[in-house]
Amino acid sequence: MKNLYKAIMKRIITNPFFILGCIAAFAITLIISWNNSPVQLPISGNTNDKMIFLSAAIVAFFTIFVPLLTNIEYSDGVIRNKLISGYTQVQVYISSLLGHMTAAFIMWAVYMLAGILAGADMTGKFIFSNIVILVAILNYVATMMILAFRLRKMIPLVIGVMLVFQLCFNLVTIGNLFISLSKGTLNKIIVLIYNIPALGQWFSNTSLGEEFNNPGRPIQLLISIAVIIICTFIGTFRLNKRDLT
Repeated sequence: MKNLYKAIMKRIITNPFFILGCIAAFAITLIISWNNSPVQLPISGNTNDKMIFLSAAIVAFFTIFVPLLTNIEYSDGVIRNKLISGYTQVQVYISSLLGHMTAAFIMWAVYMLAGILAGADMTGKFIFSNIVILVAILNYVATMMILAFRLRKMIPLVIGVMLVFQLCFNLVTIGNLFISLSKGTLNKIIVLIYNIPALGQWFSNTSLGEEFNNPGRPIQLLISIAVIIICTFIGTFRLNKRDLT
């Protein structure tokens, strides 16, 4: 599977859309996070606050990139050629998942570098928050991989991806209301559900919602790891028995 991983990574790092995405992540983070920048977000806060707010754009990017590249591999016969070479569909899936997770890490690292250059204060809390956001992005990538591999037609794939993204966004919006209205055990349950999607963990680590909807960063990490494991199981379940004809 090592060769499969190398192959997908070569396709990713040479993909013009990914390269432009990394350039945009660096430029936007650097320009907007810098306190003296003429371009400012309509939120108050220092460089650290602005950085975390901007990290949601990485989630938006992989909403498009994971399904797009996977669908291209299907349509161009790349995945079929891998199967003809003797690899199983599960091996192809896992290598693609690891490749896209690596791509997410690369973009996150670019975003972090830009933030450091913009003057971010590398406190323990800030670094831990960004690690939580990174793992949350990986859990989102794992979710997108299910759709990308199961929906091989472009139109159903686009519909599925947009529905999932909209669901995550609405969960954050509506979840804030339910969290503010609930108390006790019910509140704790809603907070945990709220932090399953990457956008929920993102918002709870911003300056806008840190206190009332964050169950704790270690718990957020555990939630994301659980999501990755579950999504990988769902994505690979009976995958080798699927007929690609």
